Amino acid sequence: MTSRRVKEVVHKSTNISPIGLGEMLFYARVSALSDGEFNELVLESIKLNKAVRDAVRWRLRRECRSGIQNLGYVETVQNLLVSDFESSKFRRHTNSLLGFLLPIVGKAQRKLILRHWINRGTKDTDNRWLTVADSDVSLVSLNDLLTHWRTK
Repeated sequence: MTSRRVKEVVHKSTNISPIGLGEMLFYARVSALSDGEFNELVLESIKLNKAVRDAVRWRLRRECRSGIQNLGYVETVQNLLVSDFESSKFRRHTNSLLGFLLPIVGKAQRKLILRHWINRGTKDTDNRWLTVADSDVSLVSLNDLLTHWRTK
């Protein structure tokens, strides 16, 4: 069930201008959400307008820069991994959010995200997991790399 504050944020997103005070206030409102409320918004943002997705990405980028792992996103990652949208647009949004979550979740969650991308097998997800594998080899097995190399 969606909380009242998340519903308010979503409602306010329809009335903001692209650049200006309204956008800054909207980002501040997203920033003020509790971790639980923000997790709800992350999941809902996939189907919402660009303003909401941008604000969610902005907060995730900010948390990523802090360098602190947030174990509160374990449930969010799991929910994103099991969401199977028919629309490729929603799948791209989901993969984008997983990419933003990747640096701030624990190693077990990062492995789940990579496994999801490897199993998906699209050009977009291949690029994502190969980029991550290049920066952190411990997350990917040699077998995965060989299989990809042989089939592509």
